[in-house]
Amino acid sequence: MRLYFVVFGLLFLMDCGGNAPSSACKYGEPVPIFSSGPAQISSHNFEKKGQKAVEELLFADRTRLEIFQSGCNEIRQEFRFNLPPIESDLPDSLWFNQATERMIFLGDLDEKYLSLSLTGGVIQQQKKEMQLGQFLEIDYDTYLMVDRIVEPQSTLLIVVMEKRS
Repeated sequence: MRLYFVVFGLLFLMDCGGNAPSSACKYGEPVPIFSSGPAQISSHNFEKKGQKAVEELLFADRTRLEIFQSGCNEIRQEFRFNLPPIESDLPDSLWFNQATERMIFLGDLDEKYLSLSLTGGVIQQQKKEMQLGQFLEIDYDTYLMVDRIVEPQSTLLIVVMEKRS
C-alpha cells in the first residue's frame, strides 16, 4: 500500500507545481500538469478559476483529454479521455485495461509525468478489487475510480484520483 501513497504523493506534488500552499489551502492553487512540449501533444490549454481548473490536450492521434482539478484541503483530479464510440456492454475489465493503457501513455510522454504511468500500474494491480463508478481506497485517505460514459457519437473514459482529509 505504501507504493500507492508514493504514486499519489508524486501526482499531488505535480498538481501543486512545487509552490508552497497558501495559508488558506493545504494544496495551493491548481497548476497545469502538462505543457505543450512533448511531440505527441498537438495542442494544450489550461484555464484556472480560483481552486478549480480545466486542462485540455489534443494528441497527434486526435485523442482529446480534459483534466478537471479542484480542491483546497482535499484534492481531486479527473482525467476524461474522449474516445471513439465503444459498445457499452463490454466487460468491465476492458475499461480498466483502457484506463491502464491511457495513464501509462501519459506517463511515457516525458519523465516528469512518470507518476501517471505508476497510476496506470495501480489500476492494473487493483482492477479485480475495483468496480466501475465506485471509488476504491488505495491508501489512507487516497481514492481511485475508473468510469465511463458511452454515447452514440463518442465514449468518455474517466479516471478520478482524490486525496481526502
